[in-house]
Amino acid sequence: MQTCWKSSEAGSVEQGRWISSQGGSVEQSCWKSSEGGSVEQCRWISSEGGSVEQGRWKSSQGGSVEQGRWISSQGGSVEQCRWKSSQGGSVEQCRWISSQGGSLKQGRWKSSQGGSVEQGRWKSSQGGSLKQGRWKSSEGGSVEQGRWISSQGGSLKQGRWKSSEGGSVEQGRWKPSQGGSVEQCRWKSSEGGSVEQGRWKSSQGGSVEQCRWISSEAGSVEQGRWKSSQGGSVKQCRWISSQGGSLFLDRWNSSQRNNLALGRWISSQSSSQMEAAGNPARGCLG
Repeated sequence: MQTCWKSSEAGSVEQGRWISSQGGSVEQSCWKSSEGGSVEQCRWISSEGGSVEQGRWKSSQGGSVEQGRWISSQGGSVEQCRWKSSQGGSVEQCRWISSQGGSLKQGRWKSSQGGSVEQGRWKSSQGGSLKQGRWKSSEGGSVEQGRWISSQGGSLKQGRWKSSEGGSVEQGRWKPSQGGSVEQCRWKSSEGGSVEQGRWKSSQGGSVEQCRWISSEAGSVEQGRWKSSQGGSVKQCRWISSQGGSLFLDRWNSSQRNNLALGRWISSQSSSQMEAAGNPARGCLG
């Protein structure tokens, strides 16, 4: 059938829009209902529970959604959709905004309490786990893929992680005020740590292999830009430093040391760490 059906009571529609204040089933349509029901392919705005496979579903209470958006103030499950909930539930593929715990595999999940997220964004004021997505948390937890903004410690493999305290990040951005490790990400830190891939702004020492590192103190950089007022090493990057360091692949302009390896190095002091002094190494230039 191909129709639009507005009904104050229950019924069924295969193809069309169905606005109903009570339950029913719809396969291909949009259905606005204040009570429960099931929808496979449509948008469903409901203040109470029900299930939706394909479509948007706004609900203030529990239910399940596979494909669609679901805004709910209470628990439920969603596989493919966005789900805004002030309480617990599970979501696999969607965004889920929740003030309490639950699980999310694919989507965004904003929660003021603990839970788990595999794929998506998760904003939480407490601990939990996130594999794929963004996670903003004021307390500890773990994140593998995504952004994690946390005022305390935790781990992040893939994503951005803003933390005022220690932790580890492999892939993503990490802004902590204390130490930690980062392999693939940007890391802004006022204290020590390590970064392999990404940007790292640190006022203290650490190591960076692939990233830009803006630091007022010592550290090392292999690949990327490094602005530092003190010593360190750089293999592949630009390094602007007011003190000593080493540079393999860059231009180096210095008022003191008179040798130039491949690059610029603006330094106001000499470097006790310069391995390239007098006999620059070729590094990875080949």
